[in-house]
Amino acid sequence: MPFINLLKGRPRKSAWNDKLDKSFTMLKEHVCWPLTRILPDFFKPFKVEIDASEYVIDAILYQVGHPIAFKRKKFNLSQTHYLVQDKELLLS
Repeated sequence: MPFINLLKGRPRKSAWNDKLDKSFTMLKEHVCWPLTRILPDFFKPFKVEIDASEYVIDAILYQVGHPIAFKRKKFNLSQTHYLVQDKELLLS
């Protein structure tokens, strides 16, 4: 996904182009699609998936196989040197 490339390296200005526009449109369609997200049912179990890379961390809250909430955080310079296990604890 082209948006990940915007997070790599030092912060910089980036020109919006057709590839980013197409990717953003696809992302909006997937997130806004009615079947993509459901309301939580607090009587059913939840599942959390966390994925940490060198620069960002993503978390998705699932219930019955459907995503309910998403969260993404970009690390600051010092946090990029943490171990992966420590990075996963930063998502709060």
